[in-house]
Amino acid sequence: MAMMMISTVNIPTRSFASISIVCVATLLLIFAPSYSNCSASSMQVGDILNTGDSLILGGCALTMQTNCDLVLFISGSSIWDSNTSGKGDGQCQLKLNNDGQLAILSGGGNIVWTSPYQGSNSNYVLQFNGECDVEIRDLSRGQTVCSNTMNSGDKLFTSESLGLGYCGFTMQSDCNLVLYVLGGSVWATNTYGRGDHCQLELTRNGQLVISNNGAPVWTSSFQGEDDNYVLKLQGDGNVVISNSNENSVCMQVGDILYTGDSLVLGGCALTMGTDCDLVIYTSGSSIWDSKTSGKGHDCQAKLNNDGQLVISSDTSNTVWGSSFQGPNSNYVLEFTGLCYVGIRDLNNGQTVWSTCPIDLCINQ
Repeated sequence: MAMMMISTVNIPTRSFASISIVCVATLLLIFAPSYSNCSASSMQVGDILNTGDSLILGGCALTMQTNCDLVLFISGSSIWDSNTSGKGDGQCQLKLNNDGQLAILSGGGNIVWTSPYQGSNSNYVLQFNGECDVEIRDLSRGQTVCSNTMNSGDKLFTSESLGLGYCGFTMQSDCNLVLYVLGGSVWATNTYGRGDHCQLELTRNGQLVISNNGAPVWTSSFQGEDDNYVLKLQGDGNVVISNSNENSVCMQVGDILYTGDSLVLGGCALTMGTDCDLVIYTSGSSIWDSKTSGKGHDCQAKLNNDGQLVISSDTSNTVWGSSFQGPNSNYVLEFTGLCYVGIRDLNNGQTVWSTCPIDLCINQ
């Protein structure tokens, strides 16, 4: 696996308490202390997280605390916060605006903190990605607008940034790519003044390329084999590029889970077993399966464009199918609360199928 260490980005003139972002793993929005609802849901435009409320996914939690601090937890340990403790009146709330910006408001309506991204009015959603980071995604365009990652083919346009905590990785308007930590520049490409429409792209050979109106300005030194790579801005202020052929955290239409492959999120795993059984594990213990053990060889699970998850054998015979079949749409299979998985229609945000037992879930 090829890796490159650099630095990270957030526009220094804005808040550096930027929340990280990426893949469409499900977010559970809870407005009560109980965490028993494992139906797939998300924080959409206009939704509010009141004081004491949390977004929950497995061992990940984004909590609006009573001290007005917005905190991201993994298994009870804080990994990020908005650094707004004591800046409100005990009645702070988090709101996702229709321009894609997150805002913490005091009880009197005063703005305490905002995330750096602010775009045009659209249909945004805030959700967890695969590593307990949080992302804001524009569902109308199918793009993540506030993120700490890039995949091969992704571009960072002029004045856009990757952000995580107090770190920022910014393609500046002066054509300089800069990594900021705590507001100070710690690394740059030194391409200042070499273009006025510069953009950064992560190529399929793992190379970073800055171009201006199509003309190359700067390239990183590493060039690997043609593959899918991912760039991630880490909380320690490093930027890492790695081969992305590792366990995924979600499936989109047409994706296939082959024998022995898994979707993994924290201690949760959805595995296509060698015995043809599709199994969900949490911390190594099975909590759900398709009950197809021994019904085929070299089986694979595929998410179809009608929203159905289908297991087929090496002879292309259908071994099992999930109960939902709907119109062709943009579906995603992802983890929900308590390590169960659900299938969601991204065009309307509705969960159409879930493995969660009926006695634990609502709105199946």
